[in-house]
Amino acid sequence: MAIFTLRKLLISLHLVSAVAASAISLTPRSVADDLNRLIKHPGAQITVRTRWSEFEPPAPAVVVSPKCESDIKAVVKYCAANKIPLLPQNGGNGWAAFSFNTTGVILNMAGLNQVTISQDKKTAVIGGGAIISEVIAAADKAGVLIQTGNCNCVGALGAGLGGGYGNLIGEFGMAVDNILSLRVITPEGKAIDVSPSSNPDLLWAMLGAGPNFGIVTYATVNAFPTADRNAWLTSLTFDHSKIAQVAQAIQDLPLLPQQVVFLILANSGDGKNTPTVLVTGYLRGGDETSGRKAFASLYDLGPQTNSSSITPYTGWNVANDFFCGRGGRKPAFTTALKDMGASSWPAVWDLFAVFQKQPGAENTAIVIERYNLAKARSVGRGATAVQDELRFDSFANGIVIPWYKDAALDTQALDFASKVRDIWSFSPNAKANPAYINFAHGDEELVAIYGSSLPRLKELKSKTRQLVRARRWRSAIGEDLAEARQASHAMRNRQHTVGGSTIRAKESSDQRHAKTGQAKPSTTVKQAQIADDDDDDDDSFGLCEGEKDATGRDEHDDEHEQEGHADFVGQHWGRTFPFSLLPLLPLSSAPSRHAPYGLGKAIPGQPHAKNTPRNRKRQHETAHEAPGPRQPSTERARTAHGPWQLPSRDWSNTRHDRLEPDKAGAILVDDPKRRPLRLTTVIWSNPDTRWQP
Repeated sequence: MAIFTLRKLLISLHLVSAVAASAISLTPRSVADDLNRLIKHPGAQITVRTRWSEFEPPAPAVVVSPKCESDIKAVVKYCAANKIPLLPQNGGNGWAAFSFNTTGVILNMAGLNQVTISQDKKTAVIGGGAIISEVIAAADKAGVLIQTGNCNCVGALGAGLGGGYGNLIGEFGMAVDNILSLRVITPEGKAIDVSPSSNPDLLWAMLGAGPNFGIVTYATVNAFPTADRNAWLTSLTFDHSKIAQVAQAIQDLPLLPQQVVFLILANSGDGKNTPTVLVTGYLRGGDETSGRKAFASLYDLGPQTNSSSITPYTGWNVANDFFCGRGGRKPAFTTALKDMGASSWPAVWDLFAVFQKQPGAENTAIVIERYNLAKARSVGRGATAVQDELRFDSFANGIVIPWYKDAALDTQALDFASKVRDIWSFSPNAKANPAYINFAHGDEELVAIYGSSLPRLKELKSKTRQLVRARRWRSAIGEDLAEARQASHAMRNRQHTVGGSTIRAKESSDQRHAKTGQAKPSTTVKQAQIADDDDDDDDSFGLCEGEKDATGRDEHDDEHEQEGHADFVGQHWGRTFPFSLLPLLPLSSAPSRHAPYGLGKAIPGQPHAKNTPRNRKRQHETAHEAPGPRQPSTERARTAHGPWQLPSRDWSNTRHDRLEPDKAGAILVDDPKRRPLRLTTVIWSNPDTRWQP
């Protein structure tokens, strides 16, 4: 396995096919070289990992993993000037179908993943690459709650900007209702603040349709200080003969604001892959007595098994870690339910049981999520771009997840999932039935995704021109709808995003080695020296070397840039999404910027570590390494820092989709000196290896 420095690796990259290159009059290598000259931060990375889903994966020519805001702007401006499709990536979990071919650039935000909590513990700043487990871990350490999604491995703000259902929705509303401000990179490559007092129309649009308008580098959100961060969790299994009764009990269950219930059809885990009916319940602040009382109607049905526990905040989502499993094919479908439709569930079970028994499809699942929506509805109709049809007119969200290994099952999987969606739909046309953007498959009509918000979104597009045409899919509020829809069906809609990494041109190993006659290389890792940042000016993860703070950031370099819009293919939920033209890459806040990013004014008194020699020495000591450059072996590079952990906390369920050892997690207010080692990690492996989303 060859070992390269970042520069040597980029120089060694081969060209992709001449057809792909001629499509944009640029070669992937030239794009990679150009972008390498623009990238300032030495911590950029190249990684190849297992994909979350292998269903029709994208095949980008170049992948960029920025470490700071100015690098993101540089990439966006370059892609705009050269008319190169750009796909931003957040957490890297997605199933939406869309097309992204070998002429495009992936912008992986994993390097901007810090989370900070204000001293008064009422706000938090979340980086655009942070995943949900990182947000929860930081919040718990600071003694606060933050509304997030329910899967640890998902991008926190990717999920949030699409709406953001989660365990705390009954108490605090949807995630979008708790976003105070955003820092956004526009399609022109300019960085702007978006808040109620600055670009309020854009804020409205991005809270529900964010992928269409820009890349969010960070966001400020509400935090809720509390000492009570435990919840009572229960799990009940039922024989499938009772499925209609279970569905009716969930329909009739009077949910408290602190209460959530899921109905799941899944593998029982008995070693025989037997399908089962599973109900999970959540009650924040509950105990065995209050919990059983809240879910009494389900207990009264006589479950086959039941278990319960009082679980800390950091463990609420652990039961859902199953869905974070990587590999396999997962072309999911979703729709909103008007009610549980109890009488239809035997038919749903039959469809599920047949497909789940197919070879390699044992992990297939069907999920119904039901929340108390009173708080979410209290904001009023039209408060955000999240369609009112979901907030006010739906009862629950349903999602079908065919999960299998063999591509030969694609047709059967799509048929099974679409039939279940048809059963749930309360509209004559299932593709027009309201659908949650973060779960959508990609074949839905725009009205199903944006609902009553669609006219205003179109108007904002015409006024601001911030909604860009997505040539590789369709304009989220779009002009080329018919043309793009035909193209998407013809190409069977590729999905998801690519794994980490700075700049890389791709060519299949078969093509390359057929030309050279060489054997395929195995994977090797080389880590470059720690970035030597200026101790006085560059102690922020959001600022590149030599970059000024947020007060004057745009004036010096945005005025004279050449005109152009990046051709964004959007993402959501940490995943790519066909209804967006821009990324849902969320980060942190607005008026009160967290110091570690330096993307705005620091919160008064907010502690953070300067990159001083003393602190750099501390970082090395923490990693059990002597100061200075190092070039570890592959095994050592992956384990030098151990699994991602919070200071003084054993939380093994975090960083589900991140293998890089140099990624630290959340920056916590009570541990100001802990910072990630800023190493350049290059992982070079077979070019035909599947990229992780």
